[in-house]
Amino acid sequence: MHNNEKEVGIFGIVDYDEYWKSRKTRNRTYKTEIHHILVDLVKKYTVHGNKVLDLGVGPGHVFKELMSEFDMYGVEFADEAFALYDFDASKIIKHDLQNGIPNLPALPFSTIIASHIVHHMRNPISFIKQSQQNLKENGIFILATQNISFIPYRLKYFFFGEFPKVSPGHVNFISPYEYKKILTNLGFDIIEIKTTGRHTFLNYFFPFLFSGTLFFVCRKKKN
Repeated sequence: MHNNEKEVGIFGIVDYDEYWKSRKTRNRTYKTEIHHILVDLVKKYTVHGNKVLDLGVGPGHVFKELMSEFDMYGVEFADEAFALYDFDASKIIKHDLQNGIPNLPALPFSTIIASHIVHHMRNPISFIKQSQQNLKENGIFILATQNISFIPYRLKYFFFGEFPKVSPGHVNFISPYEYKKILTNLGFDIIEIKTTGRHTFLNYFFPFLFSGTLFFVCRKKKN
């Protein structure tokens, strides 16, 4: 490659253990607003004691907090993430979700959490469909994702022609409008879209512009 040639960005995380090592080094494994919102949403829509599946347990904050109220199960791939857990992780299966959701003895679930994982999927529609199939009738699916329609990203692209490096792990870029269509087509009713940040008024009227993260709370339709 000539020195004046620009390297093309390669999307997707190759090694998730290296990813979590890097986050530990940068002290990026702490609890955030996103974790608090996920916990609150599960508690709001799930009956106490019911079975909840956390797909992509990550640092374990959500899983750990919900353990006292729900029958928790999880899936995580990185050994470096498992090393963070200071709680009973016996119901967390090590598995690469690119290969689908593993067979779990607790099927079906009342609630499934998929936080900041769908944009890692090479086949996101198949992943969402399989999540739906693992829910009981009227079950809840909580999809949390970075919002690529966030207005700072739009402005950066408009003025500088650069799309922000939202995440080194993105392998797909789905807009919130597309998420709504996908979820509805796969048999979900979207019952709430939760936002982040301090712009409460703007988020209420323009959630797809002023919230950096979006939480789609969906209910599985009756067959």
